[in-house]
Amino acid sequence: MAHLPTAIVIDNGTDQMRVGTSGSTEPSLICKNRGRVVSWADMEAIWSYVFNRHVKTPSCESPVLLTEFPLTTQSDREKTCRMMFEGLGVPALYMAPQSLLALLSSGRVTGCVVDCGYDVTHTVPVFEGHCLPHAVRQLGLGGQDVTAHLALLLKESGAQFSSTTQEHDTMTIIKEQMCYVSTDPSSETATTIIGSTDADYQLPDGQMLRVGSERFRAPEILFSPQTVRMVTQGIPSLLVSSVLESDADLWQLLLDNAVLAGGSSLLPGMGHRLREEASALAPPGCRVGPVPVMDTAWLGGSLLASLSIFGDMCISALEYQEMGTALQPTSPPHHVHKYFSRLSRECIVIRPLDRSTGNHC
Repeated sequence: MAHLPTAIVIDNGTDQMRVGTSGSTEPSLICKNRGRVVSWADMEAIWSYVFNRHVKTPSCESPVLLTEFPLTTQSDREKTCRMMFEGLGVPALYMAPQSLLALLSSGRVTGCVVDCGYDVTHTVPVFEGHCLPHAVRQLGLGGQDVTAHLALLLKESGAQFSSTTQEHDTMTIIKEQMCYVSTDPSSETATTIIGSTDADYQLPDGQMLRVGSERFRAPEILFSPQTVRMVTQGIPSLLVSSVLESDADLWQLLLDNAVLAGGSSLLPGMGHRLREEASALAPPGCRVGPVPVMDTAWLGGSLLASLSIFGDMCISALEYQEMGTALQPTSPPHHVHKYFSRLSRECIVIRPLDRSTGNHC
């Protein structure tokens, strides 16, 4: 495909939608969103608004890179194609898993992504730019659950709020500003007797709220889901489980290139705790490498859409007209593997770019 004009990058995240142009280091629009589409009519209206009111570029002139969830169904993918090509008339489209884009933003094309989103956490192994769907694992906990658990813990300690809205907003701020992942929560709980973890937060009405062990007990549910009565694995076990479902020859390579993504990954201490516990669970001789935090898939999309290979990876409107939804603008082996070596070389160039900090847990 010939060189394409500047692409529009749309990340339908689990908590926010991010929109901007390829090659930018930050999205130009961030708005509240729920990434799983419930109403396709509403989704089309939102995308139309993005083009008509925000981007101010006719959709027929702008190729689109659109993110998708690791376990997006074929049916949803076909609906998206139909809406983009037939409804909005885009000239070219590429759909990429959010986890792959988070990995690309770190300059890698192979690794295992731990994506801690708003309401769910995925572990996604990626080999040479191709997600391994059979090895994807899912934990039904995310940032909103950490927020809810923080509220529960504080109310058990006597905290009161004037409204549900104030409670949610306050808990979100406290989580983002004060919560962290403890390296040893059992011993740290003992130190709270002398108040070493206590911190104060001023409520909108001027009252002071004392936050103690709740600062690390709330995020603990991501590592110990049984805390909230869920019989499932925490994220270190999830990571190792995903890796072990791949070819044994890839185990160390994937563990060496584990990457944290999603808003909840911004919690201080998350990467260190994940590395230590996952290494203890890994097969003999395998260790988890340093775990960088790449909190936004949007940046990876912006970077990918700015590379010289992007035009070749897209499906054009003409190709769609000829083959319909049988031709998928996503990343099956026959579509990406022939580009991965070039992608590896070009990713080296993008490592120094700053990542966006517009994400929230």
